[in-house]
Amino acid sequence: MSNAIQAMNDQGILSLKINQKNDLVSIDIEDSGLGVPSDLLNKVFDPLFTTKNLGTGLGLSTCKSIAEQHGGTITVQNKPSIFSVKLPINLTSELEIIEKKT
Repeated sequence: MSNAIQAMNDQGILSLKINQKNDLVSIDIEDSGLGVPSDLLNKVFDPLFTTKNLGTGLGLSTCKSIAEQHGGTITVQNKPSIFSVKLPINLTSELEIIEKKT
């Protein structure tokens, strides 16, 4: 969301959609900015890649790594820019924790 706000130069529309279907939750972050240049789409998740003057290039690569460690994915599409995070819902583990507490 921080990247989206910066891409819109602190003005525009930021949309966050969260949906659950079966055992998967999806989070879509869309902004009304100019979009990711087509020639950079395949690089945005690369470690140390940035277009910002003060950026480290670790934000999106870290997000991707965390999503994958939890069995999920993160993707990007353009025009408009939409970053989609999909994560599995592990109800078994949650139920086991609740049962142990009671």
